[in-house]
Amino acid sequence: MEANLEVVELVEPIPTVKVTGEIDHFNCPRAEAVVKRLLDKKPAAIVIDLTRVDYIDTAGVAMIFWTAKRLYDRDGHLYVVVPVGNVRRILEMAGIDSIPTTSVHDQFADVPRE
Repeated sequence: MEANLEVVELVEPIPTVKVTGEIDHFNCPRAEAVVKRLLDKKPAAIVIDLTRVDYIDTAGVAMIFWTAKRLYDRDGHLYVVVPVGNVRRILEMAGIDSIPTTSVHDQFADVPRE
């Protein structure tokens, strides 16, 4: 059974992927497709907004690290918006805060406007 997932792409002021629901190996390709489309435009930064994500598995974590790596390779920046809770704890355990060009924010309003 496929878990609920909604992915919305915003383009201003920084290209943003807003995800709602659960990110798992069944539905992660939908989120990845939006991220890849944004990366193809070669932005200086991308925001992945996980404030409304209830669950994330290894596929979702891998997608975030893959995105961070692509941006790192071209001196770009990834902003991950994720409030304190289980999803953030999983990302922190995976080492999201160890990527030099990635920053984690509690809320979308905390993301710098470029």
